[in-house]
Amino acid sequence: MSEAPELISITPDTLTDYPGLSCFMNPEQEGTKIRMGWIRERFSEGLAIRILAVPDTRKTVGYIEYIPGEYAWRAVDAEGCLFIHCIWVYPKQMRELGNASRLVRACIDDARQAGKPGVAVITSEGPFMAGKDLFLKSGFSLVQEE
Repeated sequence: MSEAPELISITPDTLTDYPGLSCFMNPEQEGTKIRMGWIRERFSEGLAIRILAVPDTRKTVGYIEYIPGEYAWRAVDAEGCLFIHCIWVYPKQMRELGNASRLVRACIDDARQAGKPGVAVITSEGPFMAGKDLFLKSGFSLVQEE
């Protein structure tokens, strides 16, 4: 890939403009439709989605989704902060290029612009969640570990 992916803010109007935006692969699947409905409802709560999209093809290769902490759907006390629900970079050849860090920085920048004291996230070394190293190198502090 010769061009760096573009960082794009998704709005309710652009939600369906980028292939691969949803975590589900087939936009006709019922799960995708349910997920998109959930996302549309969360925009009124302050949900933000930023993606990395390949110029020309608009293919999504990176995604971050975050919301004010008081609306976080995970068991976390993050009121007043932004809370990252989801972050991914795919395919593998797009990893280790700083793309996940770009997404995290976009969230941190939004928190600063909104006057938030910080950003919170739950991590895991298992599948389907980002590991803590990404966030530690982005300036996060470990609050609790189990």
